[in-house]
Amino acid sequence: MKKIIFPVLFLISILLGSCEEERSPIINEKQAVDTTGNAAPNISSFKSDPSFVVTNEIVSQYGPSCIIRDVVIDLSGTIWMATWDGIVNYDPETKQFTNHTLKSGLSHHRVYSVMLDSKGNLWFGTLGAGVYKYDGSRFTNWSTHKGLLNDVVMDIAEDAKGNIWFATNKGASRFNGTSFMNLDSTKGIIGAVYSLAEDQNGVMWIGGENGLYQASQATLSGNAKARELISSYNTSYMNVRDLHWTGTSMCVGCSSGFYCSAIEDVNQLLRINGEFTSYIHPSISSDLLITSDGIRIYTTPNYKANESPALPFAKITDDKNNLSVFGATQASDGTIWYGAMDGLHSVKDGKDVSYKKP
Repeated sequence: MKKIIFPVLFLISILLGSCEEERSPIINEKQAVDTTGNAAPNISSFKSDPSFVVTNEIVSQYGPSCIIRDVVIDLSGTIWMATWDGIVNYDPETKQFTNHTLKSGLSHHRVYSVMLDSKGNLWFGTLGAGVYKYDGSRFTNWSTHKGLLNDVVMDIAEDAKGNIWFATNKGASRFNGTSFMNLDSTKGIIGAVYSLAEDQNGVMWIGGENGLYQASQATLSGNAKARELISSYNTSYMNVRDLHWTGTSMCVGCSSGFYCSAIEDVNQLLRINGEFTSYIHPSISSDLLITSDGIRIYTTPNYKANESPALPFAKITDDKNNLSVFGATQASDGTIWYGAMDGLHSVKDGKDVSYKKP
């Protein structure tokens, strides 16, 4: 790995900032009030985010140089990013970046998560301004004023019935298009929630700072609490940063490693790798893109409960770009787009490209 010598104070500040960002995204925000109903709120509707990266550029040939937490590709091939600079997209045809937070007059808040739903809508989770939905022409905002459990939204998922789920600083919220149903400490979900995924049985898996939970229909319709899953070491799964259902297996990324469930028992999790795993994304060329110290390709085998999993990883990011890697997605041409501490990158055929200003 290429070594670079930094001034001591600068290095310490970067390490502390990176550690706090990656391990502890929980922030204390006063509940924001959306004074404009469901319309995109005016900037003054929310308490300002002191860490929002202010820029005057709405359209640019360069991408943000700030943290990019998540990346998706919409139906037209446009890349959308959840950034510390707000909601930004990149058009590969025009090679232009557009900052929609500035263009549409949205609140100046960092954006942590983005999800493309089955209808083609984009959903964005912010750190303090709730959630935005973009239908291709306008942004709509929901916050605690409209029933969202908390205005810090760190993951978004869609279930088989079309409900949209939000992982928040105080638990999980399910949105049916009209109203919210919230799962917090009264339902057994303790602390912040980081990740969400539904399995083939319609059970929603909920990963958070203090455990890994399952919300069944009984949890959603009655007084039953969410079920906590305990690891084979008789301990709780902690700091569960991402969940992904492959169609045959549930994959879990947390501070103690990367896990996949056995084919005959979705609740039997087998540890594939003991390294901290922060994000899991579907891949076109293989099964999954795993991000931790870099991006790795992982092909999910059909493990049985009594098998010892192998480690079929193939790292595709160069050590020189061994940044803190966050969200990643893959285009139809095989290009992998990913967000990092310093902005947007793409990698194809071993060539890694950065889109920040030189």
